[in-house]
Amino acid sequence: MKKFERDFYVKRSDRDQAIKKLKSEPMFEYLSADIREGVVFPAIRGKNEIHFYCMGARLCVFSGKKLQQWHNTEEAPKNKYEYDQRKEACKKWGKTKKGNEKERATLSYYYKAFSPYTSNQSHFVLLDMEVGFPCLSEDKRDNVQVDLLFLDAENAVLYFIEAKEAGDGRIKKLPESGETDDTLYERLEVSEQVKKYCSNLEKREGEIITAYKNYVDVVREIFNASLDVDVEKLTIYPRLKLLVYGNPTPYGQDCLKAMAAILGEDLIEKPDARSLLEDDIVT
Repeated sequence: MKKFERDFYVKRSDRDQAIKKLKSEPMFEYLSADIREGVVFPAIRGKNEIHFYCMGARLCVFSGKKLQQWHNTEEAPKNKYEYDQRKEACKKWGKTKKGNEKERATLSYYYKAFSPYTSNQSHFVLLDMEVGFPCLSEDKRDNVQVDLLFLDAENAVLYFIEAKEAGDGRIKKLPESGETDDTLYERLEVSEQVKKYCSNLEKREGEIITAYKNYVDVVREIFNASLDVDVEKLTIYPRLKLLVYGNPTPYGQDCLKAMAAILGEDLIEKPDARSLLEDDIVT
């Protein structure tokens, strides 16, 4: 079973060199400013990579100790104008996509609303997004990717959140006559997702805690993240929380009722994604 990791050059000399190279990149000045504005969100991936997201799209990647894989073209921007053009391409991508990709653009609102990189937010923050877990079995379909990871810094608790728009087919089935909430819930595709996600949280608990201890250290050092948290006390909320936002159809309401019966306080219903609050998550 492949390990879940969030490492960035564990050896001190290698990390120092990588950070120096990143900060010497001509575009780092613009990336840093956009991170502080909540326009761009950095996320550590696996070992020694940082992905930078804009409007749900990947703007660029720091890998091999250089910035590369720029959105829309591999060629790195040469100046502020070209950098802004890459951002505009990301924003255009976010406005034209549908389904899961549209959802990523919608959730990009949280870059700023819960940013650990702005001066006004440090207690409850968005720490990571699009969190991919390697397969727990030999079945390649067993891999999972959770939309959001929030950190309650005051209590050192990690909350994994899966988001679904109310019209998403994975949370809807036409109810059958006399069907119980349990039976309807089990027929929903999301029920299997929740099981997989919770299995990862349980079986990888130690890996996850270690990974995000490393993660917090790195984003503090590189991006001056305002994270007043004791990482030695870090714990995981043991279950996945499911956020459903938007206006459901009539039978979608029946499915929401079934999900609420099974998930209880781990189901968060909101009229729109932007209305999500800390109190919806920390119960």
